Formats: sequence, structure tokens, C-alpha cells
Amino acid sequence: MPERSLHPDPETLRAVEGVELRSRLVVEGLLSGGHRTPLSGVSTEFAQHRPYVAGDDLRHLDWKVLARTDKAHLRQFERESQLELTLAVDRSASMRFAGGAGGAVRPGGRTRPDAWSKFDHAAVLAGTLAHLGTRQRDRVGLVLFDAGVSGGLPPSNASGHAEEVTAALDAAGVAEAEASGGEAAEEDDRGAGLLAAAGRIAGGLGGGGGRRGLVVILADLLDPVAALESALGRLRHGGANHDTLVLQVLDPVELDLGSGPGGDEPAEFVGLEGGGRVGADPRSLRKAYRAAVGEHLAAVGAACTRFGYDHRLMRTDEPPGAQLAAALAQRSSAMRA
Repeated sequence: MPERSLHPDPETLRAVEGVELRSRLVVEGLLSGGHRTPLSGVSTEFAQHRPYVAGDDLRHLDWKVLARTDKAHLRQFERESQLELTLAVDRSASMRFAGGAGGAVRPGGRTRPDAWSKFDHAAVLAGTLAHLGTRQRDRVGLVLFDAGVSGGLPPSNASGHAEEVTAALDAAGVAEAEASGGEAAEEDDRGAGLLAAAGRIAGGLGGGGGRRGLVVILADLLDPVAALESALGRLRHGGANHDTLVLQVLDPVELDLGSGPGGDEPAEFVGLEGGGRVGADPRSLRKAYRAAVGEHLAAVGAACTRFGYDHRLMRTDEPPGAQLAAALAQRSSAMRA
């Protein structure tokens, strides 16, 4: 069985090499990421080349490099604005779930261990984003949440900061579950952790108030959609007016109620955050279950759209690097349209 590792492997990082993190909002900063500054009267100084990605502005194409190498590259400049990227990662007990689908794909395209959980997948996605952000010289911050804010790191683009983000995720792990026979959380309390994280981000991780930037939420979002709407509203209207990308991390078993080998056997369903246990035949539930899951996913997507935010489903049986590359490339193309 492969070792469990939350550090993005080289193949995962290579998958996002030609991809940029972008924000729909104009972000003020001092150094360059790939984000044009709104400040007038500031000279631009060439910093580096990066590979051309379909949909990029051809005005920045370096034609001399193209003629010399037959490869398209864009010119980037020092005085483009710096993005502040905040990763909000769910470590609540439900993120411990691992369907254990044999042969499923994990980072690098290798077979994942059966214990590859939603938190593991979210952590690799977050670590990959941290590497991508610091490579662009953007400041990357981290907020961990379960029932409330439970840890994190202030924004930084210092050398080695991406590794610090991954180490913090690895050290945090998943919050302890409630006793299996305990009561489920009250509806008003569900989603409180994400709301608290949104409040912390809106107030500024580094102190002194929030600065506009891109927030990436990595969570299973199984709580009532109203809780998500409250958190998104706080990010949009909490003063900094953040752009937000919502990455909903789910195991395939949660999506189809385990329709693979052995999935039709009578099973015991256990509440991951309280709520007890109940026995049931998956075959009698699957149709209604899938319909309910589809409705919930649609409601989550609609809530994000209402705030002008992007929503992507990230399955734990797919390579995270390829997932991110596709999601970010599609997002960038839509922003240029």
C-alpha cells in the first residue's frame, strides 16, 4: 500500500506548471504575481517569462522568443499587483471519511491507499495551491476550521512558505469525531466553523484589517446551504470584498452510495459528526439518495453563483493536480471572455 503523504508530489506540481491563479477583483499590491495593478504612474519592469496558456492576452506574447524557440511565452512584469491567496481548509470530523475504493487514483496517478480521506485530498490540493501561489510571488495564508477556527498561518511569500503550509495541514489532521451514539449538531450550529473562518479572513489574517484577495475554500460542504451562504456573504460584504473559489471535496461513495463491488450489501451508516448509527439496504436508498445529493450540489453551486463565485466538485478518486489545472484554466478562460 502506498504511503500516505500530504505533500504534493512532483507530478502533481507539474500538472499546474502552466496555470495561473487569478482574481476577478483588482488587487492592490507591491510586487508582481500575475495580477495587473490599478495604480497609475507606476513603471513596469520585465521580471520573467512564463508559458502561454490558451486564452492569455496576446499583447504580452514575446514574439522574439516564439521565433527563436517555436514556443509561446508571455512576458511578466515586476509592477503587476500581488495577489493575497487565503486557503480555508475544513478539518471537521466528516473530512475523515475515506470510501476506500480500491484502485482509485491519488497524487501522481498512483493507486491511493484505502485510507485516503477527504481531508488528505483537500490538504494536497491546498499544498499545490500554496506552491502555485508562492511561485507567482503571491502571499499565501492558511485558515483551518472545524467547529470554529482551529489554526492557520499568516500570509507570506517567503521561501519555503508552501512547505510550511503543507506541514501545518499534516500536523493538524482531522478533528476528533463525536461519540458515534451522540446527538447530531443542532442545525443552527452546523457550518459555524466555516462562518468563523470567513470572519477571520474578512478581518485580515495578518492583522490590521482584511486586504482584498482570492479565498479558496476546501470543504465537503455537507452542512445546510444557508450556512455556506452566510459565510460567502461575510467574504463578499465583510469589508475586503474577496473573490472566492469554492472547491467541494467529496468521496465517490458519498456521491453514489457505493455502487461498486459490495455496494449492494446491507450496511450500517454512521454519523461522522454525531447522530448515531442506522442499518439500511443501499439498494432501497440509492435512487432517492442520488437525487438528494444532486439537489444539494446544485444548491451549493447556485449559492456560489449568486455571490459571483466559482464552484467546483473535487472527487477524491481523481488526481488533484489535473483537477486544479482544469479548474483554474477554466476559471481564467471565463474571466477573459
